[in-house]
Amino acid sequence: RVWPGVFVDVTDLKETEQSLEESEEKYRNLYENTTYGIFLAKPDGTLLDVNHALVAMLGYGSKEELLTLNLGRDIYETASKRASIIADAGPDNRVDGVEASWRNKDGKVFPVRMSGAAVRSKDGGISHYEVIVEDMTERLNLEAQFRQSQKMGAVGLLAGGISHDFNNLLGVILGNADLLREKKQSGAELHNVDAITVAGKSAAQLIRQLLAFSRKQVLYPTLMDVNTIVGEIGKMLHRLISEDVQITTELEPELGSIRADRGQVEQILMNLATNARDAMPSGGTLNIRTENAELGEDDVARCPYVKPGRYVRLSISDTGMGMSEEVRSHIFEPFFTTKQKGRGTGLGLATVYGIVKQSGGYIWVTSSPGAGASFNIYLPRVEEKAPPLIARVPLRNEFPRGTETILVLEDDESLRQVTCEFLTASGYNVLQAGRSETAVALASQYKGKIPLIVTDVVLPDVSGPSTVSKLQVLHPEMEAIYVSGYTEAPVAQRLIADGAILLQKPLSRIDLLRKVDEILHSRTARV
Repeated sequence: RVWPGVFVDVTDLKETEQSLEESEEKYRNLYENTTYGIFLAKPDGTLLDVNHALVAMLGYGSKEELLTLNLGRDIYETASKRASIIADAGPDNRVDGVEASWRNKDGKVFPVRMSGAAVRSKDGGISHYEVIVEDMTERLNLEAQFRQSQKMGAVGLLAGGISHDFNNLLGVILGNADLLREKKQSGAELHNVDAITVAGKSAAQLIRQLLAFSRKQVLYPTLMDVNTIVGEIGKMLHRLISEDVQITTELEPELGSIRADRGQVEQILMNLATNARDAMPSGGTLNIRTENAELGEDDVARCPYVKPGRYVRLSISDTGMGMSEEVRSHIFEPFFTTKQKGRGTGLGLATVYGIVKQSGGYIWVTSSPGAGASFNIYLPRVEEKAPPLIARVPLRNEFPRGTETILVLEDDESLRQVTCEFLTASGYNVLQAGRSETAVALASQYKGKIPLIVTDVVLPDVSGPSTVSKLQVLHPEMEAIYVSGYTEAPVAQRLIADGAILLQKPLSRIDLLRKVDEILHSRTARV
């Protein structure tokens, strides 16, 4: 019944209704469009409502399909886990950041983190639970990668810290063994000298591998074609790998060039081929493949540390025993090995990892038990075309000789004495100093020419390059050979970029004398 003359203002009511509708619409949009999963469920686990993100997270085709399931029976890895979460929720029935394991439609278990609370009915009982769910798979993978990176970095710091002193000791051991070999000795004594040399070289190789893993070794990058390197190394691999392993190659004809250290790229191929050989004790196939590749946004989403761009992809695959996920997660760690005791140091793949990383690249491995393994390496591609590869010419073993004056600057007294003996035995006149200031004083007093200095990069008072600059003011004719058992990459690469000669400790007698001869005689002959 409408009373005449009576008017009701419903403006506020309509505005309230409109606000409620807009609020509900915003809530529904947030509910449906958030990247987190959301569900409403009864205390017995019956699902009342779910959003699209939860449907996708669990791998189902629709909401309707998912709503037929029960949380405890069908989604939790164990129903008891859900019961314990509810029991631990406390009197307010809230959970915040609780972790559990769920199963998707395919049965795969994955980690989740949940936050939510119970909604009570008018009578005070629990009507249902409203919970937000986060798939923790990617976050836990990134955390594992970060922890692995920290662990690798710690080993790298240790390797860098000990390498300088350790290489000095090895230089003394190998140097004296080299000098002893020239003296008249019985067969037994010569055998002992050879044993010392072999052990010393093995120790030196271990240090080089650790430096490679920790990305502290000195690189001599050149423009190169990976196909050419594969062709050269392939000749050696046939001798290295048993006859029951077939080697096949698939090489991209228009492969781009890379800028890297030739010796280190060869080391990658040798180490991975050796690893593949050991994984195929009964024979199989080793495949080496090259191709141009690009890493894009999808790769960055999977691995945030990846830089998008153009790369050369080098793949080494085998048909061997393969690896479990647990083994695969540790293969790049130093000293980790599945081989029998005495067969390998556990540094082969760690060395590969370090070389690839220091070269600005990435490495991934795919493998499963019984299905072989595939190592995929991405190295940055450059636009320039690589020049033809120059074959290495075998060198003679004779020690070159000379009569020039050479200044030796080395703070380790034992190593300095060995180095000086190398040079004096070949006829050179040697001045020696253990500190920068001593070297400058000697050079200022010496009236003749000093055409060459052999100096450590790292000295206790002033660095080797700084000392050389001072000495060249006194003796403009002086050239330099820098040696170091360990030097930070920026210092080393700056020296190399400036055209300096940098040799790695422990330095053999023949390598030192050849380089001295090249600077003092070969270069002079060309002028």
